[in-house]
Parts: sequence; C-alpha cells; structure tokens
Amino acid sequence: MLNAVNRIEKLERLKSVANSLRCMTSFNTLKNLVEKINADQKVKGELKGWNVAFQFNPSDGNKYYLSIDDSGFASLSEGEHSSPVTSLSATDEVFDGVFSGRMNPIQAFMSGKLKLSGDIGKAQELVSVLDELM
Repeated sequence: MLNAVNRIEKLERLKSVANSLRCMTSFNTLKNLVEKINADQKVKGELKGWNVAFQFNPSDGNKYYLSIDDSGFASLSEGEHSSPVTSLSATDEVFDGVFSGRMNPIQAFMSGKLKLSGDIGKAQELVSVLDELM
C-alpha cells in the first residue's frame, strides 16, 4: 500500500514539473526572438532609444518581461517589471502562437484571447519589429 502511495506522489510531482515546462514554452520562443533581435543590427537600430519593458502575464504560467534598453539591446527576465510600458495577458499557448508567428496578435486581441493594458501603440510597434524576425 505504501509503495502505491509513493508512486502516486511521484506521478503528481512529475505532472507538476511537466506542466511548469509546458507553461514556459512562450518564454523560450520569445527568448529565441530576443537572441535574433540582438544579432540583427538593423532590428537593434529600429529599437534604439526605446528604453521600455513589456510585461507578459501567462494565465497558466510564470510571469516574465522583455526589456529593451536605449541601445536597442533586448533582454528577457522572469518575474514582474516595476514599470512596464505595456502589460499583456493571455495563456501560454496564445503567447507562444503570437511569438512563433502561428497566431496573428491583432486577431488574438480582437477575439479577447490577448489582453493589453498600457501603451497599445508601443505593443503594435513591437509586433512590427518581431514580424521582421519571423
């Protein structure tokens, strides 16, 4: 009986770990885009002078944010930014779809799958820049 309980506990822990990994899919997809941004001088030039942060709040995962400094250098961090220019909320699947180009961000917004607060115009500018990399 104790052996069965141990197996159930291990299975629950594995499910928890698998769920955490699944929910980080959008983070990893955006991380790849950040690497492309930093390797592309033209894109970095377009981002020069932005000095902003975009907060991403997956409803089924950990929060993270994209920072772009004055030089156009982009970085991705886990957690919450103290003063993001725009906050975006969606499921991890929606964020991953947007970051991978499988989902149109405007359609996701219009259908209510993606919610934004803050500077929506800046979010649209970011989408235009990311489109160049996909």
